[in-house]
Order: sequence, then C-alpha cells, then structure tokens
Amino acid sequence: PMGEIDIVARHGDYLAFVEVKTRRHMEMGHPLEAITPRKMRHVIRCAKAWLQDHPDCRLQPRFDAIGIILAEGPPQIEWVQGAFGEDGC
Repeated sequence: PMGEIDIVARHGDYLAFVEVKTRRHMEMGHPLEAITPRKMRHVIRCAKAWLQDHPDCRLQPRFDAIGIILAEGPPQIEWVQGAFGEDGC
C-alpha cells in the first residue's frame, strides 16, 4: 500500500533498495537525474515499511540507483551504490 520498490536485493552485508530509471535517449537528460529528492523520500518510506514487515532481516539497508540508456547499440547501465540515504541525499 505504500508503493513499490523496483529491486530489493542482498549485496554482501547490505540489503539494497534500488530505484531503476530507463531512457530511450538523452533528450530528457540522464535517467539518474529523474530520481528526485521526492522519489528518494518515497523509496525510503517504502523501505522502512518493508523492513517492518521483515523484522528478521539483519542486513544493513542501502539505497542504490540504476540508470539505463537504451539508445543504439548495447544498453548503457550505471549502478550507483549508496546513491542516497535517510536524509534524501
């Protein structure tokens, strides 16, 4: 009911909550630029709800971002680990 998180995955000792943005071209800017402070706060709220529903999870939460550009040729993928935190930065 809080919303969705694109990916929830274990990465080593971390539980990564990942926001994914995709663009077919760069006319609207890099896909990672679309992850606004408002979207970051939303992902953090959803992650807190997820963690409350999974109290046995002992992994350190982390907020990552993935930007995908689907222009000509192979997709360009950029994964930013620890892209933002509780303060939305």
